[in-house]
Amino acid sequence: MPHERIRMPATMESFDPVRRFVLERTPTRVHKKVDLVLEELLLNVIHYAYAPSRTDCRSGRRGAWLDSARMDAAKCPDLQKRDDQWLEVELEFLASGGAGNPGTAGEFLLRIRDWGQPFDPVQRVRPDTSCSLEKRTLGGLGILLVRKMADSVNYRRDEDQNVVDVRFIMGSD
Repeated sequence: MPHERIRMPATMESFDPVRRFVLERTPTRVHKKVDLVLEELLLNVIHYAYAPSRTDCRSGRRGAWLDSARMDAAKCPDLQKRDDQWLEVELEFLASGGAGNPGTAGEFLLRIRDWGQPFDPVQRVRPDTSCSLEKRTLGGLGILLVRKMADSVNYRRDEDQNVVDVRFIMGSD
């Protein structure tokens, strides 16, 4: 079955070109779902996959979660992206219904790969959505959204790569 891929640096500058690559090749009827899933997974790679050992550079505490949006790269030079920090997105059409057949039933796989720190988003504890926002722990809502939007989500560590496979099954129009 046909498949295409794009590999770019794991930076915010790559977000829009990767997004366009995916949306131009997928049926319009699933764009909202695919776009939400893609945004969540790509931003996780861009912000966290290559973070240095999850050390808080402000305090030097190991094990503290990095919030790259608030980190000062001057205080933590390891946060600056290097040229060996990549993300790759692959689309594989498993049945009819690809971009060339938007009116037919089909199935496709969105595969996101990075070479960063091992992280399995599928094993993440599901957040308790029944409690108030003030009592919730941070994190987990994004992967919950991914699970709701996709038909299946799987993770594997393949040598030095994180690989997340997201499957979408489309019904006939």
